[in-house]
Amino acid sequence: GRQVYMLVSLSPGVQFTQEEFGATGYSGTRGWDVSGAYVMNGGVSGSNSFSMNGAPNSITGTWQMAPNVDAIQEFKVQTNTYDASMGRTGGGSVNTVLKSGSNNWHGTLFDFMRNSILDANYTQNNQVLPNGAPRGKHITHQYGGTLGGALKKDRDFVFVSFEGFHEIVPFPVTATVPPADTLGGQNFTKYKITIYDPATGRTCVNKVDVSGTCTTAFIRSPFPGNVIPASRISPIGAKILSYYPAPNTAPATASTFAQTFVYSNSTGRYWYYQPIVRWDRTINANNRVYVMLTFQHGQEYRNQTGIPGAAAAGNMHTERQPLNIITDWTRILSPSAVLDIRASFGRFTSYFPDTNLDAGVTATGLGMTNFAHAPTSTLDAVPRLLIDQFANLFGNGANLYTWGSDNQWNIAPTLTMTRGTKTLKFGLDLVYAMQASGNIGQANGQLSFTRYGTQQYPLTSATNVGAGIADVLLGLPGSGLEDWNDTYYRTWPYVGAYVQNDWRVARNLTLNLGLRYDVQIPWVERWN
Repeated sequence: GRQVYMLVSLSPGVQFTQEEFGATGYSGTRGWDVSGAYVMNGGVSGSNSFSMNGAPNSITGTWQMAPNVDAIQEFKVQTNTYDASMGRTGGGSVNTVLKSGSNNWHGTLFDFMRNSILDANYTQNNQVLPNGAPRGKHITHQYGGTLGGALKKDRDFVFVSFEGFHEIVPFPVTATVPPADTLGGQNFTKYKITIYDPATGRTCVNKVDVSGTCTTAFIRSPFPGNVIPASRISPIGAKILSYYPAPNTAPATASTFAQTFVYSNSTGRYWYYQPIVRWDRTINANNRVYVMLTFQHGQEYRNQTGIPGAAAAGNMHTERQPLNIITDWTRILSPSAVLDIRASFGRFTSYFPDTNLDAGVTATGLGMTNFAHAPTSTLDAVPRLLIDQFANLFGNGANLYTWGSDNQWNIAPTLTMTRGTKTLKFGLDLVYAMQASGNIGQANGQLSFTRYGTQQYPLTSATNVGAGIADVLLGLPGSGLEDWNDTYYRTWPYVGAYVQNDWRVARNLTLNLGLRYDVQIPWVERWN
């Protein structure tokens, strides 16, 4: 995937612990991916530090942007031998240094492509598919280049980089769906299911309503003919069930109720664009500055429930956008002393809708007029629907959408001095971090159809008694919830101060002695 942080696992003592791939996981190999799943020398996953040119590229142990490989000058992984200048890590530190321009112009171009036409044949059912047999649609296209040189010789230098990435990858998904001939409220007998009329609830009488003792105090009678009358069917419920695709796999038996739809041509789609610009200026023999901007914007689409169309759920048109601005001033104070001051600002914003909000389906459009939702949502979105035995509709996770933005300012002055056999380094690491969260949960509600409306005993259910889709047709959810989640904007300051002494005691012995003191103030909600 030409994603630089995959090189981290080549270092001794480093493990990549991601274990779930495909439609419900991630590979960690594409530039779209971000991950804290690295364990370095026994540290806790997610406690590592990632930086670019020394400036933070993470706030919670997960890198925020993987730069174009061709733009990288140096890639350094430190797991347990870093000095006191490295802080805010409980495992390892990964620093990526990007290139700068020089007096001579240099550039690169690359275009990496693979697709299913170029793929070899594969086996299926232990048989090699013949030439021309259909393969999963897999297209990866990664392209870009770099260019660096002097705007003014020995004075102004510029370096630019661009990378584009597009991928279509096969993610076949299986969904459990109801038989098509039951969606009109009929044919439940064919599947050995009895549905009971919620309007017939009454006190259960021993040896009258049942041959023995009643299970609970109340009981219902079955619908005549085990069919829901057309006059009782909710148009909203019928519309909801129309979003289920018909089964396309032969059931195990003719009476199998929970049937299978295999979404074999389901594909995941990824893309991002990543420009990087760096400008260096040599002011004089003792002063040099540079400014660097990195940016990336990308999207992902993954169907994780296997329901095609508007009721799909998963990572639906998700977005990530990291931005970093870094500036640095280096001044030679004397032949034995150098001052460096680096300042940076980083922002990492992500938006992850769990349902296909772009499909145009609304609660009002389904007939759910005046449907209440928490004030954290301004959307007329359909509530998440959980239907007993079958795949969810309009949502798969715990959030209608999640939105978050991690921001941090960082100032790091460093003074390096050489005194005989000693190299002394003094520094500060000043951070002001901000974290905004808009994880609103199921603010538009969640309805569960649990057989509550069509089971024989209203207070307890049994196998093959009642059906979740029958409850939907009657418009009777068994339970529901609505999240009114705290959304917040929290900040914390951090101060680190250190002194490092690399003392060459003898020709073959150097002592690296350091002391660092860190203070991280707890999170505070900015707006009370």
